[in-house]
Amino acid sequence: MKDKFFVMEEIDNSHPLLSIDAKMCCVDAYKYGIPKGTVTQTVIKAEKDVDQLCFIRSEFNATAKAFFDKILTDIDWALNLSDKIIETSGALFKLSESIRKTDVSKLSNVELAELLDKWVAVRKEAHGYGMAWNYVEYENGYFSTYVTKYIAKKIKEKRLNLVAGKVFALLSIPLEKTFTQMEQEELLQIAIDAKSGEKIEKDFDAHFKKYCWLSYMYLGPAWPKSYFENELNNLMQKSRTELEAMLREKQAYFDKVKNEQEQMMDELGFDDFHRKCIALAQSFLFTKAYRKDAIYNGFYSLENTFKECAKRLGISLKQMRMIMSWELKHAITSGKVDVAELNKRYNYRVFHYDGKTKTILSGEAAKKFFNSLEFEKIELSALTELKGDCACPGNATGFVKIINVPEEMHKMNQGDILVSKATTPDIVPAMKKAAAIVTDMGGITCHAAIVSREMNIPCIIGTKVATKFLKDGDKVSVDASKGICKKVG
Repeated sequence: MKDKFFVMEEIDNSHPLLSIDAKMCCVDAYKYGIPKGTVTQTVIKAEKDVDQLCFIRSEFNATAKAFFDKILTDIDWALNLSDKIIETSGALFKLSESIRKTDVSKLSNVELAELLDKWVAVRKEAHGYGMAWNYVEYENGYFSTYVTKYIAKKIKEKRLNLVAGKVFALLSIPLEKTFTQMEQEELLQIAIDAKSGEKIEKDFDAHFKKYCWLSYMYLGPAWPKSYFENELNNLMQKSRTELEAMLREKQAYFDKVKNEQEQMMDELGFDDFHRKCIALAQSFLFTKAYRKDAIYNGFYSLENTFKECAKRLGISLKQMRMIMSWELKHAITSGKVDVAELNKRYNYRVFHYDGKTKTILSGEAAKKFFNSLEFEKIELSALTELKGDCACPGNATGFVKIINVPEEMHKMNQGDILVSKATTPDIVPAMKKAAAIVTDMGGITCHAAIVSREMNIPCIIGTKVATKFLKDGDKVSVDASKGICKKVG
């Protein structure tokens, strides 16, 4: 029987070929210390600014199981790998910030090429290590399922009136602040200062420059100053007393959660191994957010560098982004690019890694190759409800609004149910209005899972077909604790 592919991730507004190297998504046995050769090939199909990352199902599942088995036999290995993800992502942050402050217009072509080569290498390192947890927790959820079953067993033993999924949601909350959480706290402090009569112009400008990249992803744009002005104006509608209470609550949040987590594990009688499992679950969420932020900050920081390269090559920024990472050095130093090929790549391209060779196809050749692949098929006609995984527990009823890109956010009203293929930082303003969030894709480390927990919004992930089964205006009930979304009325 022919192995079938499936779409593991679909990314709107992607940086089509510099954002992901298909080779990086395959397993390096020596890097991870697991059996070699589980994943032999990856396909990235992209049309314009939308990428689809595709794997062979049997290989992907085998890899996920191999990682899971490794975790159970050597939990310290897994915790050390999380530390490695933080280390490599931190290196990417540092290099990106350095490049952003560099006057690239004064660099020679060779220096510019070497700078980009260095950045690509550091970015690949950060991206590559982080793929480990994508395998483990995407769709199958081997690790989270294992821990949830352990929790259910302990609940039964102790005869407690608790729901295992809700307990896992509490225990897996990371105890380190994300950039989004830091931004919210710092803006609150600026609002408090303003209410106290202090001049805030310099602090506000610094805040804008410090955090505008959070929405950038691969293509941008960064959040404009008006976004932060609007957020600040909303805060200024509250009294100083209310703002101070909000800030105290945010600052006390992690101590509160840590105490609740410790009390829960003590009450359930967790052993040392499973306490480490909880630490690993927390690291899944935090490292995913930190690694993604490092990559998004990187593309934001390199925008001027890409523009400078495009200027020297006499091409547009859009065309510049079609140059593969291994083509960059020759293109910049020689000053030669195939513009017609870059245009074909933008409209339709396939990047294939077969375990040995990286191939980039464009136009009709790309379509022919991609259409020759056999993909899994999902039958929608038999569906009566959506089922997925709980990212954040809770219940809500409301009207569906399908939001995949910022241009669709105008549809979103307070209390709507946000439905998306996979949420991204640039649609966070719409997520803030949602009574619940439902996505096609993702595991417990996906963007929707992380943000929904930060905002305490009920969220179901990994339904596979929410954006196809539902349409704008459908009234639905969401029971995120059970991972079920139904049409009502």
